[in-house]
Amino acid sequence: MKPIIDGLIVGVGSSFLRGKVPYSDALVTLGVGYFRKNQTLKTLGAVELGEALIGGALGGGSVGGAYEG
Repeated sequence: MKPIIDGLIVGVGSSFLRGKVPYSDALVTLGVGYFRKNQTLKTLGAVELGEALIGGALGGGSVGGAYEG
């Protein structure tokens, strides 16, 4: 049940913060993974954050919840 609950937390948190906080999808995934001790979510969050940062640095559009402001 723990992975399902963790996934629900990520989904709710990401939906709530999307458009309000830069890189929210990646940060929520990474944060839930960290606090819930979920290695998979930590890895996915780090990948999403890396993609978002590279996309922003290269002038790309939204990648993994990157800020478009």
